[in-house]
Amino acid sequence: EHRLAESERLIRASEAYLKCIISDAREGLTAYDTDLRFTLWNPYMEELTGIPGSEVVGKRLEERFPWFGETPYPGNLKKVLAGETRESDDIPVELSIKKKKIWIRCIASPLSDHEGNRTGVIGIVQDITQRKEAELALVAATDALKASEEKYRNVFEAKNNPLVLIDAETRKIIDTNEAAAALYGYTREEMPGMDILDLSGEPEKTREVVDRRIPRVPLRYHRRADGTVFPADITIAYFTLDGRSVMILSIRDLTGVQQADDALRIANLKLNLIIGVTRHDVLNSLTALLGYNVILKERRLDPATEELLDKQEKLLLAIKNHIEFTRGYDDLGVKAPVWQNIKKTSAQAYAQFINTIEFSCETGDLEIYADPMLEKVFYNLFDNAFRYGEGVTKIRLYGEMDGTDLLLCFEDNGIGIPEEEKSRIFARGVGKNTGLGLFLTREILAITRITVAETGEYRKGARFTIRVPRGSYRLLK
Repeated sequence: EHRLAESERLIRASEAYLKCIISDAREGLTAYDTDLRFTLWNPYMEELTGIPGSEVVGKRLEERFPWFGETPYPGNLKKVLAGETRESDDIPVELSIKKKKIWIRCIASPLSDHEGNRTGVIGIVQDITQRKEAELALVAATDALKASEEKYRNVFEAKNNPLVLIDAETRKIIDTNEAAAALYGYTREEMPGMDILDLSGEPEKTREVVDRRIPRVPLRYHRRADGTVFPADITIAYFTLDGRSVMILSIRDLTGVQQADDALRIANLKLNLIIGVTRHDVLNSLTALLGYNVILKERRLDPATEELLDKQEKLLLAIKNHIEFTRGYDDLGVKAPVWQNIKKTSAQAYAQFINTIEFSCETGDLEIYADPMLEKVFYNLFDNAFRYGEGVTKIRLYGEMDGTDLLLCFEDNGIGIPEEEKSRIFARGVGKNTGLGLFLTREILAITRITVAETGEYRKGARFTIRVPRGSYRLLK
């Protein structure tokens, strides 16, 4: 019975994992039974077409999309049932719901069960609209260039980004404009015939870009004639010119951008240094003031003066507490965001408290892309629950999907937060301690476009929902 229960648990986990893959896939997934009726229409297909799965599942391809009958695709599906894998040509699709035209490419393969019996067809639908439009635009541009050499020269020689025309097969430079020659420090006569790898500070990576025909590289390092290396953003267009495959590289020098980033990083480090020195000096002065306050209180004073000294001491301690609290946020926004494991990071934050409150994390190998101070986010959420939870005995952290966003839910079984307080708790200065904990929690997450809100029900527990946008979360296993 125990082994059976464990097997059922593993099966449920496997099913949940497969559902997550199907739900999160950024390509269309479809499936058909042996009668070629739809059995799967994943969320990406709903997003791409605007058609819900309920209107598709159970119907034949030609029944739901009559225009497909004019293409070879339905016939190819029958061949796939016989054991072949088929790939379609580029197919134009008019989406009446979204009132736009897209291009798709379909790949269909046989689908079998664990015993090898043919159960249908699995299909991958790729949205190639951007590529197709770029190809059509390049074809149109190429036709125009062929029609008029003068127009071609005017475009190529315009005062724009450096442009390099190379042979896609040999990687040899065919032509450049003046901007490219000036950027690399060569004359225009020297560059034709050079290998594009001669301009690269990372030849192996550049070879991979050319061989794989990657359309854009946001950061690559190139080399000038004098040997200096500079960062560059490169956009590549592929087309056929005079019967041969060529590439046009549009290169943007990122030296100024990188220098600005470096200057900002150094400024932040210096600012943090100044803040640290200032904090140290202020704390020393506060310590002296508190000492003088104690000395005054030891003298025989009238009750009114003693009361004033007590109030003064409380204010001095409050100032000291605020200053000490900010020490943990010196590096906020200084270091670049990184991928961080939720289970590990939250456990590290929980370990900093001495308590008997149970904590469970159900996120598995989930990671999110966030500021390195993410641990401080969970520390503040734990601290908030321990201080104000009123009867909290259990805290739970888990994830769930909301469309393409991931929701991380941090909930407890305490008193919760009244409805009228939910909109105020993240404001600066709200709270019984420093009033900065939840405020800074929100700011740390906002650095990588992550939001947080309190969504619990009063008297049933607090729940902080952290919304992570698509692209900022991943499941390693």
